[in-house]
Parts: sequence; C-alpha cells; structure tokens
Amino acid sequence: VSNTASTSAGGCVYQTGGTIARCVIAAGKANTDGGGVYKTAGTLDHVTVSQCSALSGGSGVYQTTAAGGAVKNSIVYENGILTGYSASDLVSTAGTVSHSCARELTDGTSGNTSKSPLFRNAGLLDLRLFSLSPCRGAAEDGTDMGAVPWEYDPDEPVEIVITVTTDGSCYPVTATYA
Repeated sequence: VSNTASTSAGGCVYQTGGTIARCVIAAGKANTDGGGVYKTAGTLDHVTVSQCSALSGGSGVYQTTAAGGAVKNSIVYENGILTGYSASDLVSTAGTVSHSCARELTDGTSGNTSKSPLFRNAGLLDLRLFSLSPCRGAAEDGTDMGAVPWEYDPDEPVEIVITVTTDGSCYPVTATYA
C-alpha cells in the first residue's frame, strides 16, 4: 500500500516472473506505466488492485512484452484516481487475462467482466465485496475474484426489487416486508 516508483514503472510491484496470489495492491503511483503492477511475466492470481495511478497507462496493471504472463481471478478496478494520470485500470498488450474484473475487459470473454465489483468503499481501501457483486463466485475455481472474498455482514444494505404486471386495470397492491 502507498508505494511510489518515481522514475520507472511499477508503483507497488514490478513483476518479471513467479506468482503473486491473494494480495491487495493499493494506492501505488508510477511516473510511467503500472501504478499498481507492471508485469512482463508471471501470474497475478486472486489479486485486488485499486486506487493506483500511473502517468502513461495501466494505472492498476500494465501487462506487456511477449511473455506477458497471466492475470486471473483478479479485480483491477477504481484506479487512475489522481488528476492528470491515466484513467485506465488495465492495459494488456501481451499475456492473458481470464476470470477477472476491469473496465477495459469484455463481458463474458474468458470469464471476464467490466462491471463494477461493488467494493464497500474503495476510497477508504475497504475492498470487501457487497453481496450483489458480479465478482462473487466468478473465479475459474468457483470462488470470488480478487483477494478479499465476500463474507456475510448483517449491516449490508439489502436490495429488494418488486415487479408488478397488470392487465391495464388498476388494482390495489399490498406488499408486506418482514
């Protein structure tokens, strides 16, 4: 959390191999690419990257070179928060991205989603997921994407959707909540 690469890429992590798993990478800053992670190889697995910024591109993750590595089961969202920095969460010029969440991804392709992960409060680095998160149960192994899985919270707001269909006539409708 809160690392800076003032003259190079990879604000928090410069990954050239290996596996980074079940980690939160947050509030990093790079004066080139990859505010959170700059990766040329290796794997990010069940990682959450948020609140990072990079001047050039990939404020969350910048994945490059022929090897590129893999980003899987991860959430790269709500990055590029500093004025004048790249608004991109994920730039991937090589490698693979699967079962992950970032604005730049195409919904449904390789199990990816571009929908908001519904963090509780990313600005305060509360990266827990709300129960309606599209990242719940969406990792390739059936668990939650990212490093911080959803867990029951009795204070979480509940969303109730009621749809009423009529034949065009007006009838009273009564709903009771318990």
